[in-house]
Amino acid sequence: MRTPSGESEAKLYENIVSIPHYSQKTMHSLVDKEDEVEVVSENFKRFQNIYHPILDQEFKDYFSLKDGKLEINHDDATRRFLMSHINDNVYQNLNTKIISVRSYDKEDKFFKYAMPQEQKTDIVDDIIAEAK
Repeated sequence: MRTPSGESEAKLYENIVSIPHYSQKTMHSLVDKEDEVEVVSENFKRFQNIYHPILDQEFKDYFSLKDGKLEINHDDATRRFLMSHINDNVYQNLNTKIISVRSYDKEDKFFKYAMPQEQKTDIVDDIIAEAK
């Protein structure tokens, strides 16, 4: 999560807007940082309407918004929970410089390869251990 505890709610939404080109040098020119700020400021209420129910229902035990500021629990259980909600493609591309948009099972070309939860857990454990 790129938005630290104590950061503004608007900054959280700006980071969400920046996700499509996060770590993609070729896509940085699609949306400038200033455009992210503008997108959020012009649609702030819409972002709240979309994300407040998700925060309140799915993530209430892990982080919250208080007085327009993001409050995050930083314990290992929280980090594991939040990382468990990351798309498989992110896990599959953690060590590469190019993010793929599709990863297909070699046996069945019509279905996206689904990374087993055990493999994700191993990756998350390694990330948490390296961060200490």
